[in-house]
Amino acid sequence: MQAIKTIRVSIAAQFLSLIPIFGVGGAYLFLSERLSLLQGLGMLLVVGAKPRPF
Repeated sequence: MQAIKTIRVSIAAQFLSLIPIFGVGGAYLFLSERLSLLQGLGMLLVVGAKPRPF
């Protein structure tokens, strides 16, 4: 979280929105969890979402 203090807010917000993606990906890789189609679509939606300028 220290690194987030040194970057612009718009960039930090994009990285923070990816935290659930890393959580699901880590569970898939390290815990052998299964991914459902809905989870995969949700991950694609989060990654593919275009941020709106404020």
